[in-house]
Amino acid sequence: MQGQAQGQAPAPAPAPAPAPAPAQAPAQAHSIPDSYLVLICISAYVKKNAQLKRSIYFLFYTYVRVNTL
Repeated sequence: MQGQAQGQAPAPAPAPAPAPAPAQAPAQAHSIPDSYLVLICISAYVKKNAQLKRSIYFLFYTYVRVNTL
């Protein structure tokens, strides 16, 4: 009887694994203002060429949308 009682002892619960998502969120939040700064510098450089500026805005908008989804 004692052997059966000792064999049925519950196993200790495994510790939960840490989630990697919170560590990645600050990195994304920090990269967006840097990208905006680059966009401001580029737009000031190409402000005489409207088509080039529109292309750069579109590429930047796509970059931000993909990296924040």
